[in-house]
Amino acid sequence: NELNGTVSGRVRIFDFDGNQWAQVGEDLLGEAQGDFFGRKIALNGDGTMLLAGSYANDANGTNSGSARIFKEANGGWQQIGEDIDGEAEDDFFGEQLDISEDGFIIGIAGASNDNNSFENSGHVKMYEVDATLDITESVLSNNIVYPNPANKYVNFANLDHVEKISIYSIHGQELKSIDVENSTKHIDISDLSVGTYFIRLISGDSIRTLKLIKY
Repeated sequence: NELNGTVSGRVRIFDFDGNQWAQVGEDLLGEAQGDFFGRKIALNGDGTMLLAGSYANDANGTNSGSARIFKEANGGWQQIGEDIDGEAEDDFFGEQLDISEDGFIIGIAGASNDNNSFENSGHVKMYEVDATLDITESVLSNNIVYPNPANKYVNFANLDHVEKISIYSIHGQELKSIDVENSTKHIDISDLSVGTYFIRLISGDSIRTLKLIKY
């Protein structure tokens, strides 16, 4: 599509009612010429969360790439947060991507990223999405989580205002949790498999998410 320039791209979502297809919300457009927005998209299980890539977007250099996530709201599509941009020229970030069944975990690949000291070694970045759009990071910005990477226990400090701490798999499944007021300030992770997890610290409507590496 060329509404915002040659091959800028466009995404349309349709719902089938058993007889015919009806468009859901408005057209979503690429930002600039050559973005190829919509070459790769993913929907969550109920179709209310949409992840769309612009692998040739130039926000951080030519073909650095970008992705945007949207939530269906009031008959339209509302972008959640800022654009998620590739790190450098020719990363092609957003050429491959996916979203979890519940829509709260997304993965975006930059297959040509060079950050591992090898040309085009590539990387995948995982993100947690707060679909409520009500995140107040300042309340939770001083929390300390250690050690990380960890093998047996994860310890927590500076937990003022924190009510609950949970550990999630990369698929969005809650695996462990503690009530901060009534629990010791650590979580035993010795029974978890080696890999990547997410720690979620909750204070009222505020959520902070950190990546945890289990070795």
